[in-house]
Amino acid sequence: MLVSPRRRRYARARQPPRRGCPQAAVVAECPTMAYLDGKVALVIGSGGEAHRAVAVALAQAGAHVAVLGAASDLAAEAALHSIANEIWALGRRSAVVPLPSGSDAAAFAAAVDKVSEALGGADVVVRCDAVLRA
Repeated sequence: MLVSPRRRRYARARQPPRRGCPQAAVVAECPTMAYLDGKVALVIGSGGEAHRAVAVALAQAGAHVAVLGAASDLAAEAALHSIANEIWALGRRSAVVPLPSGSDAAAFAAAVDKVSEALGGADVVVRCDAVLRA
């Protein structure tokens, strides 16, 4: 079937522009994330799936990732360490800094200092909070 050039132009004009990457799985191949290569990202969260997804995506994009999270018990701290192990498996440096539950600004500042000692100053800071609704 032959399609006229005018009709082809019209069909192309109706398509929305493509922005960003289609999936988090290919974030390392995304040209918009290339500026993270060698940078240090500080990801703050609870060690849940959202925290893991963001930290691993940043590592896939080339960043070294520091994982900060509330470590109220051994299971929570183990979750933070499993995220760090995934980042190491990708060939990036990572650090785990557990925060005591109910920590204040001074404890957070001390945690950021630990990250600076381990990986250098943070270039990117991401806070991952998950909201569950019943």
